[in-house]
Amino acid sequence: MIEIVNIENIYNDKNVVFIDVRSPKEYLEDHIINAINMPVLTDEERHDVGYTYKNESKGEAVRKGIRYASYKILDYYDEVDRLCREGNKVVFYCFRGGMRSTSVAKTMDALNRPIYLLKGGYKEYRKYVRDCIEEIPNKYEFIMLHGLTGVGKTKILTMLKENGEDVIDLECLARHKGSAFGRVGYDNPTTQRFFESELVYELSRFKGNKVYIESESPKVGNIVVPVSLFRTMKDGVHLLIQTSIKNRIKIILDDYLPDDSAKIYKFNEDIIGMLLNLKKALGKEKVNILIEYINNGNYEKFTEELLIDYYDPLYANSIKNYEYTAVIDYENIEDAVKEIIEKR
Repeated sequence: MIEIVNIENIYNDKNVVFIDVRSPKEYLEDHIINAINMPVLTDEERHDVGYTYKNESKGEAVRKGIRYASYKILDYYDEVDRLCREGNKVVFYCFRGGMRSTSVAKTMDALNRPIYLLKGGYKEYRKYVRDCIEEIPNKYEFIMLHGLTGVGKTKILTMLKENGEDVIDLECLARHKGSAFGRVGYDNPTTQRFFESELVYELSRFKGNKVYIESESPKVGNIVVPVSLFRTMKDGVHLLIQTSIKNRIKIILDDYLPDDSAKIYKFNEDIIGMLLNLKKALGKEKVNILIEYINNGNYEKFTEELLIDYYDPLYANSIKNYEYTAVIDYENIEDAVKEIIEKR
């Protein structure tokens, strides 16, 4: 028997495995975190069925859909059988909880597999995500880390997480480091919807209500920080992180510079391409000097001058916009993490 379930009742159930039967393109745009994509129709098949529906008839489109789906029944059975034997609850969903997920669920039910169907499908899940985001101000207090580029805010967040603290790394979720060179190191961009899905997933795992987060603008790359989150961040506790220029250069190079010498050429190419976009801000002559540093492998000098001439003036004023509960001025980053936890 198929059991219809609501997303809010099963979202945090560790025994649930979601199977997303939408097309790969739909899945790539957004999906329930950790859901398995087993499409009833591939992207090409979905296009073909849609074309048939529009240009021939609904009946012929349904026939094509059934034909395409029938080839996959054994794959569904094997996967569902494996998951059920491992003690999981298998929940199918499509876009609205309609024909795609219902047909697969009914087939699996006929083969005596215990099956669950997500009411409203992805559309209802998406509403749940938006509702969770709107509830952020009522559930969480954010401790926001501020500081000039390279002071180690992201590294500190990682170390806080290793110490058992609740942390949201917006740059990691956005696949962008939030600067002119923010795309470096991220090959696969995310989408706005999947960013929000990952955000809600991370928040759902927290035990407390105090969350560490890095100061960000309303946009991180192409990703818009939800208004409810951004306002709650601004209303939270603010800590200013400071360290020496020497430390900042090391942190930046550790973060950006590839360990693999084979990747250096691509790295240099990417950096130079992004530098060319700064001609208006820095002037052609300065950009050419910085490019020369890159071509000569003088990454320390490149980083130092980019910080002094571009990043520090750019962010100095925004740092002055907040009142800080504490200023953490460190030489050893482990000491900074310890001090932050003590001031919690």
